[in-house]
Amino acid sequence: MRCHSRKLRTKMVILGHVLLALTWALTACAPASSAPTVPVPPASPTSSASSPSSQSSAPPTAVPAPSTRAPQVTPTIVSRVTPTPAAAAQYGGTLTLTNYESPSHFDMLQGVRTDVSIPFRNVYSALLRRDPIETEKIIPELAESWTVSQDGLTYTFVIRKGALWHDGQPVTTKDVEFSLTRMKFPPKGVSSPRGQSLLQGVVSIKALDDSRVELKLDQPSSSFLGRIATDWVVIVPKHTTEKHGDLKQIVNGSGPFKFVRYTSGVSVELTKNKDYFASGRPFVDNVILYILPDAGTSFAALRTGRVLMSTLGSRAATDAQIRITQKELADKITVERYQSFSRYLVRPNLQVKPWDDARVREALNLAINRQEFVKLTLLGIEGGYFHPNTKWGLPLSDLTTRPGWRQPKDQDVAAAKKLLTDAGYNKETNIPLLCRRGADCEIYATTLKSQLEPIGFKTTVTPMEGPVLEDRMAKGEFSLVLHALGVGLDDPDSIIFEQHVSNAPRNYGKYKDPEIDAWAKEQSRTLDENKRRELVRKIDERLMSVHESPSLLWLDYVRLYWKNVRGIRHGPGIYTDENLEYVWLAK
Repeated sequence: MRCHSRKLRTKMVILGHVLLALTWALTACAPASSAPTVPVPPASPTSSASSPSSQSSAPPTAVPAPSTRAPQVTPTIVSRVTPTPAAAAQYGGTLTLTNYESPSHFDMLQGVRTDVSIPFRNVYSALLRRDPIETEKIIPELAESWTVSQDGLTYTFVIRKGALWHDGQPVTTKDVEFSLTRMKFPPKGVSSPRGQSLLQGVVSIKALDDSRVELKLDQPSSSFLGRIATDWVVIVPKHTTEKHGDLKQIVNGSGPFKFVRYTSGVSVELTKNKDYFASGRPFVDNVILYILPDAGTSFAALRTGRVLMSTLGSRAATDAQIRITQKELADKITVERYQSFSRYLVRPNLQVKPWDDARVREALNLAINRQEFVKLTLLGIEGGYFHPNTKWGLPLSDLTTRPGWRQPKDQDVAAAKKLLTDAGYNKETNIPLLCRRGADCEIYATTLKSQLEPIGFKTTVTPMEGPVLEDRMAKGEFSLVLHALGVGLDDPDSIIFEQHVSNAPRNYGKYKDPEIDAWAKEQSRTLDENKRRELVRKIDERLMSVHESPSLLWLDYVRLYWKNVRGIRHGPGIYTDENLEYVWLAK
């Protein structure tokens, strides 16, 4: 199959998908099917694909989501289902799943969110990945093996022979050199915030010959292999990227599934790569990802068996839908919960008033009622700048006595008012608050707005689509923003170098602290875990004291899927091994 380029989809495809969405909406309140109804896969996959900017079809008809005042049934959520052994796997069928937003583009190297990673991770391959069962273990993918020099500064990867791009050309060491260089040292006009932070410390990337690639680091790193074994560090074809300038409207991978088409606002379709280098995989013939922004429509599609699996992440299901599933559909649908490493936060722009004043930021932190945020969802956890349920984060017992975390809130609100008066903000102050359209704005931003009013902040909430919001933050065009940040692995490097050092690609508030920069480098090269934890604690305490981006909550995620979907394997976080090549459908 050759690379996929822009082409107008046919009217029949549009009509078919729109009718399907309407059917889902009309059956939102219907009883669950006794067995999933699997949509027919595309009859004749096309060799061309519509780009994100191509003609759009009408969005699926929205139906009201179940009331958040549903009966308070305590859900039994399964944590990390053990995948069925591949020896029992059956071949064939179409895996259908949902996602809540359209891809802003197709380029994994320039992506930062699930709008890109969920549809396209399984089209590409990486050097390494995490073992889907023993998630602490790193296993080969395009790299057959690797060695590390005695000083810990040089990594040499032996590249697999026989791997092919989907256009039939071989994967080469030059492709690996090109991809990693483009991520770590992006050329003008290319943005790679994920790649830059995950490849932090890499100073040179070189194809030594037709089988080996060498990476040199500026200092030893205990997290380096884990960082490159995440969904974002994929290898892309040099020849395709150079021909088209980037991969935003073109797809050519080497992974288990080939790209078929993108129907704007409706679906992304993939088909089995019969030339995949991992013999015997994948098991399913096709994957169709339906784009269903409305929570009610998405849940209706799942509960009636029109799709087999929900999206991965915060939009997989509402609390009410989780409760309904556990109460009415527990024998048919599994609800799987997993730790996500995703933090909801409120970020002030330190380059604009009033947030350039540390007293105003402290008042903001004092006004936040974390316990109230956690009560908004079944999946919320109180925590600071590092996940509280890991060895790196401050435990909740440490946090609950601190200003901004303690209860009751009266003392914190009084202290916040005094700080604002001292800073010259003793009258009502208008604060524009940006947030991602959907639950982020409708629930979390509304709650924050009500919490800021008692200290004299009059907040105007402005919802935005995810890609637009990300662009505004990257350009510094905001005063205050509520958003979530997810990272690929449970390691401080993935958080600190992406978000908190002075030149971090997602340090949107532009906080600069030379001591944090120095501590970040030191902890990264420290191999003694206890000493490293001490350095991470210093960084955590500093961020807490300057209120760089106060935490609202950490959010675990869920995925819902029919019980005939087997072999689901994904890593401990949302960007660690979204792996569909092991999935199979029991007949």
